[in-house]
Amino acid sequence: MSSLYDRLTDPRSGNSHSGGISMMDIAALPPEQRQVMLAVLRDANAAAAGITPQALAEVLGWTDALAAILADLVARGWLVVLGDPSAARYKVNFAPRRRSQLGFGIWPSLGGSLAEDGQA
Repeated sequence: MSSLYDRLTDPRSGNSHSGGISMMDIAALPPEQRQVMLAVLRDANAAAAGITPQALAEVLGWTDALAAILADLVARGWLVVLGDPSAARYKVNFAPRRRSQLGFGIWPSLGGSLAEDGQA
């Protein structure tokens, strides 16, 4: 059985997340990628202005694979690059929230079922 990360990143699955990433997707990332994404999320300025690779390296305490990880996350559409390459800043590209397919009509149905169960 494949992991959620494998299914999300498999181009054959049809689950292209070029439109952004969700918190559930972040939780399923490999450890180093998850650390990078969480570091970007925790930075107060990153939501608006982004965070530099140098600031990320300071927060994470490592730089070995940072450039490759950033490039991979950008290629997947999960990070957005702001500015020119020499002064790049990164911010999280969140996926639009999925709307519920249930609708408001479910609540009266559930209320009726609960009332019937309580009387039995």
